[in-house]
Amino acid sequence: AYATSLGKALLSNKNKEELKKIYPNNFEKITENTLKNIDELYQQIEQIKKEKIAIESGEINPQIECMAIGIEHKNKIIAAISISYLIFYSNETFREKNKKI
Repeated sequence: AYATSLGKALLSNKNKEELKKIYPNNFEKITENTLKNIDELYQQIEQIKKEKIAIESGEINPQIECMAIGIEHKNKIIAAISISYLIFYSNETFREKNKKI
């Protein structure tokens, strides 16, 4: 979950201590963009809480970027949905446009 937008959206209601229990060790490096540890994940989780959207850029596949949102029920994230696209389409304008969808 630490390397996907869906996973990050699902984890976005967790605090740092909860994340440490889920991931007691450093992360497996899948690509050059994969997060390395809890601190990096927690920084992204804090951003996801503010923006209400998770973005993963080349962390699983260097050619794919994904955006995801968590679906809440009774103030808990119970599911997530995402879109995936080729990374060469990605830029700030593209992301902003798709955040509105």
